[in-house]
Amino acid sequence: MKNQEVADLLREIAEYLEITDVPFKPRAYQRAALVIETLAEPIEDIWKAGKLEDIPSVGEGIAKKIAEYLEKGKSAYLKKLKKELPIDADALLSVGGLGPKKVKILYKTLNIKNIEDLKKAAEQKKIRNIEGFGEKTENTILEGITFLQKTENRISLGFALPLAESLKDQLLASKRVHTAEIAGSLRRSKETIGDIDLLAASDNPKRAVEAFLTIAAPKALLGKGEKKCSVILTSGMQVDLRIVKREEFGAALQYFTGSKSHNIALRNKAIKKGYKLNEYGLFKRNKRIAGGTEDSIYKKLGMAFIPPEMRENLGEIQLAEKGSIPPLVKLKDIKGDFHTHTIYSDGRASIEEMIKKAESLGYSFIGISDHFGHLRIANAMDEQRIKKQWKEINAVQKKHPKIKIVKGAEVNINKDGSLDIPPAVLRSLDYAIISVHTNFKMGKQEMTKRICDAMEHENILVLGHPTGGMIGERKPYEVDFDEVVLAAKQHNIALEINSQSKRMDLASPLAKAAIEQGCRVSINTDAHYPDSLEFMRFGVGIARRAWAGKADIINAKELKQKS
Repeated sequence: MKNQEVADLLREIAEYLEITDVPFKPRAYQRAALVIETLAEPIEDIWKAGKLEDIPSVGEGIAKKIAEYLEKGKSAYLKKLKKELPIDADALLSVGGLGPKKVKILYKTLNIKNIEDLKKAAEQKKIRNIEGFGEKTENTILEGITFLQKTENRISLGFALPLAESLKDQLLASKRVHTAEIAGSLRRSKETIGDIDLLAASDNPKRAVEAFLTIAAPKALLGKGEKKCSVILTSGMQVDLRIVKREEFGAALQYFTGSKSHNIALRNKAIKKGYKLNEYGLFKRNKRIAGGTEDSIYKKLGMAFIPPEMRENLGEIQLAEKGSIPPLVKLKDIKGDFHTHTIYSDGRASIEEMIKKAESLGYSFIGISDHFGHLRIANAMDEQRIKKQWKEINAVQKKHPKIKIVKGAEVNINKDGSLDIPPAVLRSLDYAIISVHTNFKMGKQEMTKRICDAMEHENILVLGHPTGGMIGERKPYEVDFDEVVLAAKQHNIALEINSQSKRMDLASPLAKAAIEQGCRVSINTDAHYPDSLEFMRFGVGIARRAWAGKADIINAKELKQKS
C-alpha cells in the first residue's frame, strides 16, 4: 500500500513550488496529498483500474505524476524541481520556526541546503542577524532540530499499521506461509514505531523469504538468511521478517511482540515454575509443553491471556495471575465520532458525504465539529456560516434518519483562556470541542491556567488533542497535566484521544493516568475526509494501551447515555 509514499511525494512537490513562489499549485498538491493519505483503498489498485482522476482533488496533471511514480518509482518533475533548487526542502520545513519564505531566504543569504547547514549556522549565531529572523527564531530553530533528532526514524502508528497489514495480507496470499502476524511495538499499538516486525510460519522458509522480497520490492536489502530477512522499503521504512515452524509460532509471536520488560517478567515466572520460556516454546526440561499459540503459554503458566496492548510490565502479569484482566474497549464498541470536519471549515467533503461514511461504519451518531472563530488557517466559520451549516445539517438529517447528526464546533482556546466564540453561539451548539491551535510556547504555569480557565465555560464536551504535539513536527506544549485532568473531571469534560496519524494525542501513558483519576475519554478521528473516519481504530489501540474499558469512553455509549 503506497498511499503514504504518494502523499509524501505530492507534499514534497508542493514544498518546492511554495518556496519558489509558484501560485495556486502548492495548495492543489497539498489537497491531493491529504486525500490520498486518508484513502482506505490502496492507490496502486486505483491506478491499475485507471481511476486516479476519480480521487477528489486529483486532476489530470497530478494523476500523471502519480502514475509515473507508481510505475517507475520516481518522479521526473520532482527531480527537475530539486535541480533548480538544490536543498532538502522536506527536512528544512520540518523544523519548527521555518516556513517556505524563510527557507528560501536562508538558502539565498547563507547557502543553507540541509539540516546540517542549518544547525551549524544557528550554533554560530549567523541566523539572528538576518532581517526578519532574530535571536528568538534562531533559538526556536535549534530547539526544533533537537526535537527532530530525538524523533528521527519514528513512524506514526497510523502510517505504519496499514503498510504492515498490506505486507502481511500479500504474504498470506502468496501461499508460501501457513500464517502470519504483525509483531513488535506495532502489535502493541504503540503511538510511534521504529520498524515493522512480521512473523510467519512456513514449512519452506526459503521460499517464504523469497516471496516476501518479491512483495516488498525493497530499496535496500539489509540482511537475508534462510529464516529471516531485513529490508528498507522505498518509503524508508525498515521491515524485519522472521519465519518459524508452526509449533513454535505462538511462542515466537509472544516473544517478538514484547515488550522486553514484559517478556523478562514472564520468563522469571516460568523459571519459578520449573520451566524454560523462549521464542521456541515453553519447555519442561527438554520437552515443549506449550508454544503453538500464545494462549497456550499464558494458560500453562496459570495466567489469563494478556492482550498485546497491555504487555508493558505495568501490573498486567499480576492481574493475569488472578484472572482479572479488564475487558478492554473494542472498535465495535464505538457508537460515533464527535470530532469531524467538512468543507464548512478545512475539511474536504460535504456534510452528507461524511454522514454516509459514518453510516457505513455502523455508527448511531456523528458529530460535525467544524472550526469556529478567527482561525484563518482552518477556514473557521463565523456566525453567518455556522447558521447556514445548521440548516444543511437539518436537511441532511431528514434524508438520513437512522443516524443522529450532532451540531458541534471546534473552538480555539485564546491565549487568556477565553474561547474564540460568542457565548450565545456556544450555548446554541449541541456541544463544543475546545483546543489549543496558537501560542504553543507559553510557560507551563500560563498554559495550564489557559486550558483550565477555558474548561470553565459551559457546553464543553471534549478537550481536543490535549497536549498539542505533532509526531515528528512539533513537541507537546508544556502543561501541568495533573491539573488539566482535575479540571476536566471537575467540569465533566472528556479528554480526547485524537486518532489522526500525525497526532495520536493523548498518548497512552497520559490517557492511562487520566482514566485512573476518574476522567472520561473521547476517541475521535479529527476526520477531514470520509475515509479518515476509519482512523478510529488507531485511537482504540491507544485506549487499549491505556487499559480503557467501554465505560471509560464517552463515544462507546449511545448518545443519550453520553453524560
